[in-house]
Amino acid sequence: MQICIIKQVDLIMIKILPKIFLVLSFILCPGAYGDSCWQFDLNDCRIKAEQGHLDAVYNLGVMYYTGQGVSRDYKEAVRWYQKSAARGHSRALYNLGLMFVQGQGVSQDHQEAVRLFKKSAEYGYTPAKNNLGVMYYNGEGVPQDYRAALRWFSKAAGEGDVDAPFHLSEMYRLGKGVIKDYGLAYMYATIALLKGNINASQEREILSQFLTVSERKVAQDLAEHWLRKHENI
Repeated sequence: MQICIIKQVDLIMIKILPKIFLVLSFILCPGAYGDSCWQFDLNDCRIKAEQGHLDAVYNLGVMYYTGQGVSRDYKEAVRWYQKSAARGHSRALYNLGLMFVQGQGVSQDHQEAVRLFKKSAEYGYTPAKNNLGVMYYNGEGVPQDYRAALRWFSKAAGEGDVDAPFHLSEMYRLGKGVIKDYGLAYMYATIALLKGNINASQEREILSQFLTVSERKVAQDLAEHWLRKHENI
């Protein structure tokens, strides 16, 4: 019976992890040069971009990707993201990496996606660190390396990423790159749940099968302590 449960858990890991990774968060940067560029006014945003305003260059990429204020055009989105990425815009690097993962406006290239995520991470963008964890976990664009995945997930979790604690929970539950530890897995699942991860509740239900009530209470307390320690992130 226990073997069957573990096999089912493995399938959940395979299904959930890539799904979370591919959720895109293409958002506009707040306006510092007037409101119209940040309200999907294409002409005004283009003028500001031509004047050299970096966030305006990035926002044009968002607008072309989402089809807000303009017809959706992935190739044009890539062009504007590349312009802002070349100037070190961390979100542009991140979004461009996602487009290379999915082959939107470019040929699918996981190695290039990893390069872009690493560059975005160097500029301090936390979601890029979580995505690097996923790439190392899945062996996409890099050799599969669970320890490297663990490092990137840990960095992202420590900086407040919502999905990274969930991934850490699954790694401890499955013993991928770490010694299997259901207590730590439950702790990270609780952190993810309290941060709003939509899959964390199911993860905790799975883990509850392997822990006593008192063990779950200890893990819950550890999660709350972890959150207090990181409350400023």
